[in-house]
Amino acid sequence: MLEYIDTRLVIRPNASMSWLQAKHVIAWTVTAELGIGVYFVLQGLWPILPFCVVGVAAFAAALVASVRKNGYREVLSFSGGEIRVEFGMVEQGIASAVTLQREQTRVLLERGPYRSSPASLTLSCCGQRVEIARCTTDEERVALSQRIRQLIHPGWVPPTPAAEEPPPQWGRI
Repeated sequence: MLEYIDTRLVIRPNASMSWLQAKHVIAWTVTAELGIGVYFVLQGLWPILPFCVVGVAAFAAALVASVRKNGYREVLSFSGGEIRVEFGMVEQGIASAVTLQREQTRVLLERGPYRSSPASLTLSCCGQRVEIARCTTDEERVALSQRIRQLIHPGWVPPTPAAEEPPPQWGRI
């Protein structure tokens, strides 16, 4: 009988900015933009100030939306003969959860419909399909699919990449 490893994988977006850092960036941007706007108002060019305010508001809204999306999480819990996949936001809790049978689950890494589309990583079990790792890059999905296969089927070894062909030898012209 195979011995399963009980573990948990947390998938999240690559976030480089915290809420505190975002607040500092917005504060400095507001200060600089409004300083420029007030300078032009003092010169008699008052129509510039509303555009400064609109620009700062749009920048702040985009930055807040970006930082808010960084709270997205997918948690894969491997316990005994089950895989539990949970989706949600950090401070809002679990939005949805799915439980799959470990032995019957297949890991599918499929190309997107177009050449530039990202690949999709799907767990499939008994006709139920769950797409995971939508917030990662294609390279991260490949590595994650190999790790999940190892956790589902202990002893599975990823295939070795084929030896690359040497570059063609250019002859004399």
